[in-house]
Amino acid sequence: MLAGVVKIRRQYFVYPLDWRSKNVDSLWFVLRKEGVQEYQLAENNHIRIGKHTYNVKEISTYSEERKTIENNLSDNDERDNLPSPNREEIEKKTQINVQESTPLAETKGEKCCRVCLGENTPHENPLCQSPCACTGSVGLVHFECLKQWLSSKVTEKKNENAISYYWSELECDVCKQKYPDKIFVPNGQLIDLVKIDKPFQNYMMLEAILEEKNGQRIIHVIGFDKKDTITIGRGHAAEIRISDISVSRLHAEIRRKENTFYLTDKGSRFGTLVKVKDFL
Repeated sequence: MLAGVVKIRRQYFVYPLDWRSKNVDSLWFVLRKEGVQEYQLAENNHIRIGKHTYNVKEISTYSEERKTIENNLSDNDERDNLPSPNREEIEKKTQINVQESTPLAETKGEKCCRVCLGENTPHENPLCQSPCACTGSVGLVHFECLKQWLSSKVTEKKNENAISYYWSELECDVCKQKYPDKIFVPNGQLIDLVKIDKPFQNYMMLEAILEEKNGQRIIHVIGFDKKDTITIGRGHAAEIRISDISVSRLHAEIRRKENTFYLTDKGSRFGTLVKVKDFL
């Protein structure tokens, strides 16, 4: 059995059952132009466009708290210090791939960055043990140098309303160990090794869920400051373009209404699907 139906206060709800069969895929809610057309998105929703599945990794809206703080900021203040919705929860979800770095004082031998060969250790860019298996002098690196080097391996595609990032699994060229997504450096900062540019507010981040475990990563950052509606499809006019025959030229769209985001099907051949995790 895939789902159950329950009656609550004269209303009927469909919910997925806790099945154990590995051969049974999850229950999906289908959006179609001629039927139910829209679905309110939330973080960790899985959506399927043709053969491609995406996780709603992050959603950020323009809250009144952020608006008040922004109005009180001077031109020299950093916007990164502003509170971001769900940012702490997002960091907790990524703890599996977070690594502690070793402070410089605990390392031995020559103390210079293996990328820039510099010996300076500024507080904002500390010289620490590389997040891989390398040891000795070859294992020391400035994390800004490491981020810049890793950024050279990332391909970006931009349009007016979205940035798409593509990269293969990032690993050390010397020891071949995989790099984590985030690192805690000795000054207490949690650093993303791959820099993902995000708008200040009103954006959504989609990450592709790939069936082939080849280490490839695809992330789309969608901004809604200039437009309230972003299109997804195979056609050249789509802001999020997916080059696959299973995707229609204009497959779906994500629409922002105040602080809420809705997914809508635009008459695609196979419909737009959302993985069911709760009551419908």
